[in-house]
Amino acid sequence: MDMGVNSISSRSTQGSSGASTTNTTLGKDDFLKLLMVQLQNQDPTNTVDNNAMLAQLAQFSALEQQQRTADLMEKMLELTQRNEQLTAANYIGKTVRAQGYEMTKEGSTVSTVYYSSNTPIDSGRVYVYGPDGDIVYTEDIGSKQAGFYEFTWDGKNSAGKEMPDGKYTIAIQAKTEEGNAVLVHTEVSGVVISAVTENGSTYLRLKDGRVVLLDKVYEVYDPKLVSSTDDDSSNTSGSTSGDNASQDENKENNSSDESESVS
Repeated sequence: MDMGVNSISSRSTQGSSGASTTNTTLGKDDFLKLLMVQLQNQDPTNTVDNNAMLAQLAQFSALEQQQRTADLMEKMLELTQRNEQLTAANYIGKTVRAQGYEMTKEGSTVSTVYYSSNTPIDSGRVYVYGPDGDIVYTEDIGSKQAGFYEFTWDGKNSAGKEMPDGKYTIAIQAKTEEGNAVLVHTEVSGVVISAVTENGSTYLRLKDGRVVLLDKVYEVYDPKLVSSTDDDSSNTSGSTSGDNASQDENKENNSSDESESVS
């Protein structure tokens, strides 16, 4: 009499409503009960082979271990997502710089897009795409050394007509002096107003409606602290200038006193 772990494909259970449902999951308790029933009702002339029974137990142990590992991985994934959400919440109210290619136009204001290249550019062109995917504006960027640059669009198409408010995307094609394609990275910047997790990924929503992936953020800073630092620098500079002026005035007075004494 041989019974494998997968020998019973399903079993019927009676629900609270009286309807019969099918459960295809064989749990640990179910397996042990079936094993005990098998041993109690085995044919005395054809008992269960010890090696076969040990093989069944080993197989079930391996399956149970796999299930535990899967459950542990699922819990770790949930914990990671929660940690990402907590981390993302700390970005709210701060300015981030992240990988992206979207611009938002609101009235006369258009968000700035940054681009960089590790290779010198001999010639390049910027393409601005409208919400429907059509090219609405192009601009030559000329030759550029390897470095970090910014692109600002005035919100008008190639014919000089004002474009409607909305989201626009940017693409940059560039070549070296030899005619080889240059990889250009584009980045966006903005103030974070919320964080959302969707399909296992965490996104930051910017004030102008754009979204960026949390793991694509390169820099984050508090604009209030940056402004405060600039003010402190101005005050320090003004104070230093005043001190220098006072020192010069004292030197002049001392010189006058010395001259009178000599006379």
